[in-house]
Amino acid sequence: WSAEQGPYDPGDWSDEWVTYPRGGPFEPGMFVAQVVGDSMVPEINDRDFCLFRQPPAGSRQGKRLLIWHAKIGNDGQYTVKVYTSEKVLDRDGNWTHTKITLKPLNKAHQPIELTIRNEGEVRVIGEFVEVVGR
Repeated sequence: WSAEQGPYDPGDWSDEWVTYPRGGPFEPGMFVAQVVGDSMVPEINDRDFCLFRQPPAGSRQGKRLLIWHAKIGNDGQYTVKVYTSEKVLDRDGNWTHTKITLKPLNKAHQPIELTIRNEGEVRVIGEFVEVVGR
């Protein structure tokens, strides 16, 4: 844990431990989170425990990502979806997102389309690695 995250006390973060059946090796920053909902079925089922790694550098197109967005839900919400984005080159020569689409694997759910006015409205928390338990 970094100095900003403070001392690690598992009681502050979770009341359960997850056993990883295959062992490491692990990368710094990997974590396990329980995914609730069926939008990523058949790959991720409701209440599966999933292993995530730090967000990838470079293109995120087509990757399965854990994302937080300020406009999903009342106070922002986390979701796991397939990430795609559209970008434009601004006047300063920098790429800027114009639209991010978060696609479910389950056809019973609709994609979430986000129009980005502020890059801080969307945070990629991690990249899905695998389901580690149910």
